[in-house]
Parts: sequence; C-alpha cells; structure tokens
Amino acid sequence: MKNIIKVCVLIVIAVLCIDPYANYKVDKGFEELNPDQCMAGAEIKRRLWKHYQAVSIYKKVQKKFPEYDGLAKTQYFLAYCYEKEGQDKMAMTEYSKYIELYPSDEFHSIAKKRLSNLEANASAD
Repeated sequence: MKNIIKVCVLIVIAVLCIDPYANYKVDKGFEELNPDQCMAGAEIKRRLWKHYQAVSIYKKVQKKFPEYDGLAKTQYFLAYCYEKEGQDKMAMTEYSKYIELYPSDEFHSIAKKRLSNLEANASAD
C-alpha cells in the first residue's frame, strides 16, 4: 500500500511540473520565433487534457507563423481539441478546413471519419 501511495505522489508531482514546462516551451518558442517549440508545448497541453489552452496556442501559431511547414498539424489538432471540448460546430468547421487545405496530409482519413461522426451526431439531434 505504501508503494502505491508513493507512486501516486510521484505522478501528482510530475503532472504539476509538466504544465509549467509546457508554458515555458510555448513562451520560449514565440520569443525565439520557433514554431516547433510552440507545438511541443501545445502537445503537452493537449495530452494533459488542457484542450482549451492548446486551441489558443494552435491559433497563435497559425497567425504568427503563416509559412510554418507544420500548419497542417496545427489545423488538425485545432479541430481535435474543439471536438474534445464538446464544441462540435467549431470542430466540424476546423476539420472541414483541414480536409480542404491538406488533402494529402497524414491525418486526412482520420479527420474525414471524425467529421463524418460529428455530422452524424449533429443530424441525430
């Protein structure tokens, strides 16, 4: 039992340290004009289920780095985060943009399935 408590405490400490690290990555990325670093911070936020914060980062990356070669990924994960936040209309809009703008990207087929599921759920309501 003591080992389980120790593991739980370590997990809590790790999670509490990871979020500030993500903030640091994002801030440093924008400061140094390094979109990959910003995306690394956004990914941490997304994996911590802080989708709202990740959305903000993805939008800022798109605006600040319009020539960034990872814009397809920002668009896909923007839609994904809206979906996870329960903002289905926004998710559908962003998935549609992704599908239109990046037809040969790696997440294309997944985005089409997610969009289709969201549309089916919307028409069922």
